Amino acid sequence: WKSKTFESPIPMNLGAISVACVGAVSVKIYGDDVLRSTTACTNDTLVRLPGGYTASEWRVELEGTAHVDYVKLATSVGELAKIV
Repeated sequence: WKSKTFESPIPMNLGAISVACVGAVSVKIYGDDVLRSTTACTNDTLVRLPGGYTASEWRVELEGTAHVDYVKLATSVGELAKIV
C-alpha cells in the first residue's frame, strides 16, 4: 500500500512513527521522493526516525500481510503522543 503525498507548508523532519498492526509490516518513509527510513513493525510499534534532513513532501509505503489499524507520523515522540 502507498499513501498519497502529503505536503507541509515548511520543510520539516518527521522524528517519530507509531504503527498499530497485528503481525509484521515494513514501513518506508519517503521525504521529497527520497527514501528516508525503513522500519520493521511488529504489532504495536513506536519508533524514533533518523534526523539530519528536512522535506516538504512526505509519503508512506507499507509492505507485508499484517492488518494495519493506523500509521501516525509526527516531528517528535511528544507530538505523537498528542495525536488522537
